[in-house]
Order: sequence, then C-alpha cells, then structure tokens
Amino acid sequence: MLLDMNLHSPLLAIAVIWFFAAISPGPNFFITIRTSLTQSRSVAIRTVSGIATGTAIWALAGYLGIQTMFTVAPWSYIALKVIGGLYLCWMGAKLLWKSRFKSQQQSIKGELALSSWSAYRLGLATNIANPKTALFVAGIFAATLQTSAPIGEGVMAVVVMAAISMVWYSLVAVAVIQTRASHLYQSMSHWIDRVSGVVFLLFGADLVLGEAI
Repeated sequence: MLLDMNLHSPLLAIAVIWFFAAISPGPNFFITIRTSLTQSRSVAIRTVSGIATGTAIWALAGYLGIQTMFTVAPWSYIALKVIGGLYLCWMGAKLLWKSRFKSQQQSIKGELALSSWSAYRLGLATNIANPKTALFVAGIFAATLQTSAPIGEGVMAVVVMAAISMVWYSLVAVAVIQTRASHLYQSMSHWIDRVSGVVFLLFGADLVLGEAI
C-alpha cells in the first residue's frame, strides 16, 4: 500500500498544481468564455479540445526537457515568446477593430459560426502562444518526478494535465452556455469584444516587452 501511495503521489502533486494553474484566468480562459458566448456548444467544446491539445504539447515538451534547450539556446525561448506575444496582440487588435465597427444590427444578427477546424485551431494556437507554460511544466516535473521515474509515469502526467484542461474548460464553456442570455449578449457584444481584445493585448505585450525590460 505504501509503495502504491509513493508511486501515485507525484501524479497527484502534478494534478493539484496543474489544476490551480488551469483555473487561473488567462488567454485560454478568456477565449473559452468568448467562444461559448458567440458560438454553439459543439464549437466551444472543439475550441476546448484545441486548448487541451496545446496543454499536452507543452506538457510533453516540459517532460522531455525543453528547459534545457532554452538554456542552451536562449534565443529560441525569446523567439517563441515574441512570436506568441505578437499572435496574442494580433488577436486583441482584431477584436478591438471588429468591436469598433460592429453595428447594432450586426450584433443582433450574431457571430459568424466557426468551422470545427477553425475552432480547434483557435484553441490550440491560443495555448501554444505562451511558451512560459513549457518552463512552468518543466519546473513541475523537476519538483515532482524523480530522474529515475519510468517513462510511463511521465506519459501519465501528460495525459492527466491534458485531461484536467479538457474537463475544466469544458465545464466553463457549458456553464456559460447554460446561463447566457442571448438578448443580453446581443446588446453587449461589442463590449465583450473590447474587453477580450484588451486582455489579449495585455498578455501579448507582457510576453513581448518582458524581454525588453
């Protein structure tokens, strides 16, 4: 029994740490909220699937030691931060531009439906845009997994983290969809776009300007 507890304690620690990281508001959270407000449930869940895939990619990268690569080639981390930051800034500027010219009639008609692939790509790109996740995950693995830990335990950790992201953001999406009032969104859609745009600009600027400070 003691052996089983010791075997599973690293996974439990990773699950707890990642859960609290996942529920912290960030680009993934805001893109889930906005998609849930503007799209159907299936599209929102597809966006969440993209976010979960991004989590799996960063978790695998962290487990494989991407932090070592960043140490050996610091420019690669800087490049990823700048590219990811510019992407988030572009998304924020796009939302602000759209909200500025969105008329009341357009708000009433609602949003153009995203395809399943577009929604999935949106979630994936939003998550991948932040390379800080890789360093955070690498730190989690360094603190919880022993160097002699079997590969299977590392793979399970990746699966657990992706599952937590999938479950959490799915719950967020369903909660928003179940409680949203369509008429309220129609009257406030341009403000929702503005707030989302500012949030993405702030996150993107933090990534890009963080290297210049």
